[in-house]
Amino acid sequence: MGKVAGERDPKSGIRRRHEGAVAVVTGASSGIGRAIARRLAGEGARVVIADLQEQPRDADKEIGGPASTANLIRTEGGEAIFVEADVGCSGDMEETVARAVSEFGALNVFVNNAGIWHGHRTILEETEAEFDLTMTTNIKGVWTGSRAAIGHMARTKSGGS
Repeated sequence: MGKVAGERDPKSGIRRRHEGAVAVVTGASSGIGRAIARRLAGEGARVVIADLQEQPRDADKEIGGPASTANLIRTEGGEAIFVEADVGCSGDMEETVARAVSEFGALNVFVNNAGIWHGHRTILEETEAEFDLTMTTNIKGVWTGSRAAIGHMARTKSGGS
């Protein structure tokens, strides 16, 4: 008997709210994005990990250790792939959506999680290059990801709220 959306997984007790859905999570190699991706997979989603690098940034501090998020999800019984992508690049976000569709057949959930922070510093301590990178990642990245995902979802009438 297959798993049914909304039922609880007997091992984890997690409700399978995303059974059969396809989700992209940006910045999912580490930190909060990694946790979101694992949770979505635990709830039944097939997950695309979109990040600049596959391995966790600070592996010794990550839950799940040094394994890539995609490999960790697979060892936990889920389905996941990694796509190298820069959220500040529209082409990378379009390619990420295309890979989700080509690998898993759809796109239903898109999580704009990628973000960077340079620590507590004053405006005089932060360089212009750091400011530009922060704005590209934290602001433009949400726009490029949303634009790619919404474009696909509107054309196919898929996706959530």
